[in-house]
Amino acid sequence: MKTLTAKEQRFVDEYLIDLDPQRAAIAAGYSQTTARIKSYGWVSKPEDKPHVYQAVQAGKEARAEKLKLDADEVLRHAQQLAVYDIRRLYDKDGEPLPPHQLPEDLARIVQGVQRRPDGSYQYRLPDRNVATERLINHLGLYEKDNRQTAPYPMAELMAYISKNGKSVPDLAREREHRDYP
Repeated sequence: MKTLTAKEQRFVDEYLIDLDPQRAAIAAGYSQTTARIKSYGWVSKPEDKPHVYQAVQAGKEARAEKLKLDADEVLRHAQQLAVYDIRRLYDKDGEPLPPHQLPEDLARIVQGVQRRPDGSYQYRLPDRNVATERLINHLGLYEKDNRQTAPYPMAELMAYISKNGKSVPDLAREREHRDYP
């Protein structure tokens, strides 16, 4: 493998911060034009700059190993984003809980919090549709052999999860042997 230049190494280091290739290229000293036109290919197309691509992949793998991050953990998080219960953000009187009183799983998915003039809190929550879409794709629910034309595939999936007490990672492992609708 070709050795990275100092500029390419800086690009890799910057890219691994936030996975923004254009910003990383500019921070590494490439021109705005080069950053805009070429930087995406360096991280997504091995044929563009193989040594840079490989360095980026190695950096991602090292970070995943350091974090002990695996596909099951990512799927569990996507499942939490898709199926959180908004009622758990409120106390018995219907008032929003203070951030320090949120259940752990909800505190992890809250994207922002604002204190209102009356002292209560307003939470910004993630878009469930994005997480749901990712789960549907991962589980192959859009594939032709999985009843792509079913009127409510997500509702059927949620009913199956509820009925069988299975998590999304469990379903992913069983995706070749599905017996849910």
